[in-house]
Amino acid sequence: MDQLGLLTPVAACHALGHVMSNVSFAAVAVSFTHTIKALEPFFNAAASQFVLGHQIPLALWLSLAPVVIGEYFMRKL
Repeated sequence: MDQLGLLTPVAACHALGHVMSNVSFAAVAVSFTHTIKALEPFFNAAASQFVLGHQIPLALWLSLAPVVIGEYFMRKL
């Protein structure tokens, strides 16, 4: 029962994120929605490091570089 109380906020945030991503398809261009969704890992890592103070390893930042660079070039096309 203790796990249920712990996971309820996480589940609510996950469900809200899913609903909002589906709503965004109707509100903005699909390409913009896909760009935002593709960059979520980068923004999650940045928020963890700079807002929460968690140390993100350099290997993780380097693994996110191809995603960010790929999105930059795709937006230029």
